[in-house]
Amino acid sequence: MTTGNAPGIKEFKQNSLEKKCYALAEELSQFLPVRNDRYRLAYNLVKFKSGEGDAPEIIIKTNKFTVAEISKEELASIIDDKLQYVI
Repeated sequence: MTTGNAPGIKEFKQNSLEKKCYALAEELSQFLPVRNDRYRLAYNLVKFKSGEGDAPEIIIKTNKFTVAEISKEELASIIDDKLQYVI
């Protein structure tokens, strides 16, 4: 059985909310070493900034992120501080 080619990846516009949230999550690679955790965090942050999701404190508590070097509470505080500068 064969599969077709993968669809092309479409980049977000430079000033879009999604691009900024994913960039913020990538900045935290020191504390979130698993790439999928960063993607999940960015997705949840986009939902939060759109008015549909939970606050960073709840996102960090309810998701099973692999956090390195700091506590989950400190990570939530860092995210909350950085998120103030996103749109």
